[in-house]
Amino acid sequence: MKRKVKTRTRWPPGKPLPKFATATGEERFWLSHDFDDAMDAGGEEAVSAPLHVRPSPEIAAEAAEAARSLAPLLRKRKGAPQHVTVVAKGDS
Repeated sequence: MKRKVKTRTRWPPGKPLPKFATATGEERFWLSHDFDDAMDAGGEEAVSAPLHVRPSPEIAAEAAEAARSLAPLLRKRKGAPQHVTVVAKGDS
């Protein structure tokens, strides 16, 4: 019994991608085409934004001061244990 070998159709560089009506049609398209030549011919480089941006020192100091000023109010709240302490990042 011979097995059918599935070949992938080469996608020509510069040819626009089609619009897809269904997710199944899109998946079938991506699995049936080879895009190596198109990517080598000048594909766009994917650049991602950083996941976390460190706040400026001014903003960090402002947040720490706000946390320090709220700490006594939080401790005085009815039902709150007296040992609650709010510590902002950067405080030692």
